[in-house]
Amino acid sequence: MAPSEAPLQNRNRPTGFPALYRNHLFLIVAGVTLGVLVFLWLRLPITEFMELKLYDLKFLYRGARPPSPDIVLVAVDDDSVKEVGRWPWSREVIATLIGRIKEAEAKVIGLDIIFAERQETAAMAALQHLRRGLLHEKSCGPQIMALLAQEEKRADVDRRLARVIGLGPPTILGFFFVGVGGETVAPRLGQALGPKAISASSYNMVRWLDRDQRRLPLMGATGVEVNLPEITEQAAGGGYFNMIPDPDGIVRWLPLAVSYGPDIFAPLTLVTLQHYRQKAPLGITLSRFGVEQIRLGREVIPVDRYGRMFINYLGPPGVFPTYSAARVLSGKLPKDALKDKLVLVGATAVGIFDLRVTPFSGICPGLEIQGTVLDNILRQDFIYTPAN
Repeated sequence: MAPSEAPLQNRNRPTGFPALYRNHLFLIVAGVTLGVLVFLWLRLPITEFMELKLYDLKFLYRGARPPSPDIVLVAVDDDSVKEVGRWPWSREVIATLIGRIKEAEAKVIGLDIIFAERQETAAMAALQHLRRGLLHEKSCGPQIMALLAQEEKRADVDRRLARVIGLGPPTILGFFFVGVGGETVAPRLGQALGPKAISASSYNMVRWLDRDQRRLPLMGATGVEVNLPEITEQAAGGGYFNMIPDPDGIVRWLPLAVSYGPDIFAPLTLVTLQHYRQKAPLGITLSRFGVEQIRLGREVIPVDRYGRMFINYLGPPGVFPTYSAARVLSGKLPKDALKDKLVLVGATAVGIFDLRVTPFSGICPGLEIQGTVLDNILRQDFIYTPAN
């Protein structure tokens, strides 16, 4: 019987090729799985690039969504530049524009514009030259000199702009930091802004969870460009309008906190919304691991450890109600178009170069991105990351 049993035993055994195939398949699957895990753990640039592109595709798949009805943009667009003149405009024109917006009963005005340098008009230069000449000749009495000084003030368009900013609804100024993302250095910001302006531009409630405050993975800056002192003094507050694109050039997030000297500053969007909410307190909680929480009043704004908020884009450019600055200057707005609105003012004209790349568009005005961030916070419509 032995000879007849041997073939039966051989038939019950697996042949060499399938067994070898299964072993190799297991090794291949295990190797690929291990490789993917190591790939993700190392966070190689290619994996981050793929993750960002998937992030963009989600927006395109979702499509456009309507914005909050409370946000309106006033744009220095191409038509405005054709009608009024090339940018930057005279402070006198800007003062008239802001005055028109306030007459339309806007609730809060945020300026995505900076007034860092003085503007000398021909009238002011002539008056100064005349006064210096009369002083040198000593040919006029004190009354004439006082009259000339008064006329100089009237010709000072920077002071006129400051007066308009200080009237009526609160106006929030924009400024920008230099070298954001770099190491924080000891600044001279107090001399540039003043204590009142710093308190109106920074977080007024800072909470530390650790005693050791030396290590803070928070975005810093190497310098700052601010508005003229007399204009800053009349504004209700100020915030930076820095945007930092990803390595592929697309703006996907906004830093909600920048450390500069002893203070932590908030962006233009957040300070504007703070005044829209009747000066709701701005709070930030920090630990040695970074930003734990950012609050506007009782509302929590989700951010990563660096204080960055991922932007939940609503759609391509044009999703917000937008009025041309030239139309506002002419007084031809629809009734109640700006009444009780949160109004952002800035440039969208192509030649001014405040254009960014977003998941929806290769050409998007920075003003629209600021409006999108406002919309996200106002409606609590956030993108939550796993860390949050």
